Amino acid sequence: MLGSGPSARKRRLDWWHYPVLAISLLQCALYLIPQTRPGLLGAMCWILGSDPYLWLGIAGVLLLCGVLWSAWRRPFWNRWRVAGYLALLGLAASPLMFRIYPSSHDNAPSLVRF
Repeated sequence: MLGSGPSARKRRLDWWHYPVLAISLLQCALYLIPQTRPGLLGAMCWILGSDPYLWLGIAGVLLLCGVLWSAWRRPFWNRWRVAGYLALLGLAASPLMFRIYPSSHDNAPSLVRF
């Protein structure tokens, strides 16, 4: 019968996809919390989220784990692994979101005359 047998088994997420997803959600939270202007907590989230060496290091370790796991568990490419690698690329580039700290005076005119 078509579709049965070992080659037709359904591909699932690898173990390294779960830390990628969790850390990506953490990075999103670190970006969104300062948008609510919570004070010192927002500043701490902004500092942690904007550290490029931290996020490049995490993404690099997870990329190495993903490539080694993909090489060990064939086939190397499938749609879940491509999605995981794209998520890692987004995680590595995520500190670029942290350029301008959100001000509590965004909608107020400046008192300084130019």
